[in-house]
Amino acid sequence: VDSSLVCKFVTFALTPEDFAKAMTSCTGWNWTADDILKTGERIWNLERMIQCRENVGRKDDTLPERCLKEPAPVGPAKGKVVPLEVMLDEYYELRGWDLKTGIPKPDKLRELGLEKAAELSEKLLGRTSR
Repeated sequence: VDSSLVCKFVTFALTPEDFAKAMTSCTGWNWTADDILKTGERIWNLERMIQCRENVGRKDDTLPERCLKEPAPVGPAKGKVVPLEVMLDEYYELRGWDLKTGIPKPDKLRELGLEKAAELSEKLLGRTSR
């Protein structure tokens, strides 16, 4: 959403298909909903790699204190407090990131066509394994 320059306030009603139609209209290239989602994933992983290159990673990933101490008031997690480490493990697993460091795994980056980022990931992960 951020990279499309659309106000987040109005995006609650828009789907990836809507963004694909808009991108096709603006660029003349045929965009699909999958293209939109993959582009967002590429951006997210590139941003993360920049952070990791600057030594920002798992040790810096946190949530506001309220989210870590107050039980959820409604929904499936009502009355529960999930430990941050559990949430990070699950999130990193879903993203294809290294559980120990939060660095995107080289295979994930290659899947997204980000070869240079994959090379950096290998270098960074090699440093952390020593």
